[in-house]
Amino acid sequence: MSALQDLIATGRPLCDLVLPGLDAQGQSLQTLVFNHCDLRGSRWHGANLLGLCFVGCDLRGADFTAARLERVSFSDCALGASHWRGVKAELLAITDGPGLAGSDWRDAALSQSSLCRLALADSDWNGATLTRTAFTDCRFATIALCGCRIEKCVFTQADLRAAQLTGLRARAVVFVDAQLAGLDLRGLSLTRCTLQKADLSGADLSGADLTETNLMSARLHGTRMQGLRAPHSLWADADLADTLADDADLAGSVFKGARLARVALRSARLGASIWQQARWQDVDLSGADLTQADLSHTQAERVEFRAARLDHANAHAARWTDCLLDAGQGRTLRPTDPALAQAEARSLEFA
Repeated sequence: MSALQDLIATGRPLCDLVLPGLDAQGQSLQTLVFNHCDLRGSRWHGANLLGLCFVGCDLRGADFTAARLERVSFSDCALGASHWRGVKAELLAITDGPGLAGSDWRDAALSQSSLCRLALADSDWNGATLTRTAFTDCRFATIALCGCRIEKCVFTQADLRAAQLTGLRARAVVFVDAQLAGLDLRGLSLTRCTLQKADLSGADLSGADLTETNLMSARLHGTRMQGLRAPHSLWADADLADTLADDADLAGSVFKGARLARVALRSARLGASIWQQARWQDVDLSGADLTQADLSHTQAERVEFRAARLDHANAHAARWTDCLLDAGQGRTLRPTDPALAQAEARSLEFA
């Protein structure tokens, strides 16, 4: 370390150094540049690193356990099998390079950080806390995120089909082009998240919490959602087919333009939900609560409303064919409003 300190004292970038096994444990280092250095197996355990920049370095097997990093960047570095357990990092940037395959990030805490264009296969993030961090165009493959706490983060090109997500808790997280098909997401908390255009086909969301989550244009074929809690969520233009959502809490949610085919929503809570221009085919709403729901302009074929509550629901301009309602349910519906129908017709003429 003394020889390194002599080089540091020059104030120049450290270029092309061969320093495998470098021991910087517990050291406080700042505003250094390592350029194409061999730092394999280097030890940074408990170090305080501020403003360091690593460019094109080989850091395979490096140990940053319990280190504190602020404004540290790694560009085009080899970081496979590196150790980051318990690290606390703020404004960390890791971009390009061979990636972080097999790295250990258990119990790490990252905030305002960026990981871009990296391979994260077999990396372990179990128990980590991620805040305001972006994962951009990364390859997640078999990443482990069990027990993670993620808030206000962004994941682009989020193919998580082989990920381990047990116990994940996410809040206000944006998943762009998320691929979640076939995953076991039972009991997960994904509140106020964005899953727009996500593919959740074959996934199991039973008992999960998706309160105020955006699932606009999502694909949910063969998805299981029994007991799902998702009040005030957005499902506009979503595609649901062969979906089981019995006992789901979807009160106040928006399904405008959604397409439902062979969907079971038995005993679901759908009060004050909005279904304008939605299309229902072979949907079972037996025992569902649709009190004050907006069903205007819906198209329904072979929908069962047996024992469903439709008190003060708005069925303006709805077209229902071969639907089953209990005797007396029709009296609780608000039918087509002639004045409103004329106004809508006039607006179409001028459109």
